[in-house]
Amino acid sequence: MTDRRRQRGARSDQAERPSPEPIEPGSERYWLARHAVSPRKHLGQNFLLDQQLIELIVERGAVRPGDVVVEVGPGGGALTHALLRAGATVFAIEKDLAVAPLLEERFRDEIRAGRLSLRFEDVLAVPLEALPPRASLFGNLPYSITTPILEWAGRRRDRFSRAVVMIQREVGERILASPGGKEYGSLTVFLGAQAECRALVRVGPAAFWPRPAVDSMVLELRFVEPPPWRGEIARLERVLRAAFGQRRKTLENALAHGLGSDKEAIRAVLLELGLDPGARAERISIEQFGRLTDRLFERLPIAVRGAEPESEA
Repeated sequence: MTDRRRQRGARSDQAERPSPEPIEPGSERYWLARHAVSPRKHLGQNFLLDQQLIELIVERGAVRPGDVVVEVGPGGGALTHALLRAGATVFAIEKDLAVAPLLEERFRDEIRAGRLSLRFEDVLAVPLEALPPRASLFGNLPYSITTPILEWAGRRRDRFSRAVVMIQREVGERILASPGGKEYGSLTVFLGAQAECRALVRVGPAAFWPRPAVDSMVLELRFVEPPPWRGEIARLERVLRAAFGQRRKTLENALAHGLGSDKEAIRAVLLELGLDPGARAERISIEQFGRLTDRLFERLPIAVRGAEPESEA
C-alpha cells in the first residue's frame, strides 16, 4: 500500500473539513485545526461550534459558580470552556483519545488548578464510585448512544441532581410524549418516572460540524426528590420491557407473555387498578405504570434479572 493510500484510509473515518474561512484565534475552529482534530464517524461525533448557542445552553441550564458538572463527551472542549467560564468544576469523560492533546493544552491551567478532571473512558464503563455525588450531567450526546446514556444516568439518579443534554429532536419528543401516541414508549415512562423532563432549546443542523441530517434538542432532566415514582427501578424496567416489547399486543397479552405470568392473574390485577386489559401499552400513563408495577410484584412471582427498557434511540 502506498503512503498516499495509507493517508487516505486513515482519514476515511473522519468528516470532511468545512470550507476554508478565517479562523479566529481561541475559537472552536482554532483549537480543532491546531490539533488536526476532525469528527470521527464511528463515534457519532458532531462538534458543536455555535458559540452563542453554547452560552445559551449554559444559561438555560442555570450553571452557577461552585457547581460540579460531569460532562459526557467534551470533544474539542466547546461546552467545557463555557462551563468553566460559568464557574463550574468539571469532571469530563471522553472516549476519544485523539482529543486528549487538545484538551490538555487548552485547559492546562484549569487542570492544574483542580477545576477540570479528564477521564478517557467509555462513560458506560465508569464505576459509580468514580463519579462526584449530586453533580449535574451535561453533554452533547452522540445520537447512536443517546438511549444507553440516558438509561445509564437514570439508573444512577441518586448520583446526579439533573441532566442537561443535547440529543436528537425525535428522541427528545419521545421522552416528552403524552400517552396515546406512537412517540410514547418505554423510554418516556422510564425517565418520566424518575425525573421532571423539559425541552430547553431546539437546535438546527447548522450549529454542528459536520451538519447532522436531523434537528436536535437540549433536554433537561431534573432528578427531584422525591422522584415522580418511588418504587424499585429494576422492577419498572422489567414491566416496561414486557409491556412495550410487542406493542401491537393488548396490555394483558403483552404482560403475560413478557413476564411469563398467567394471563388471568394479569387480567385480575389490571381490572383491580381500573385499567383496560384490552388497551395497549402506549395508553397507560407514567403514574399508572408505577402503580401497575407495584401491584404486579406484590401479587405475582416475577423475576427482575436482565430487565432493561426497550431501546428507542
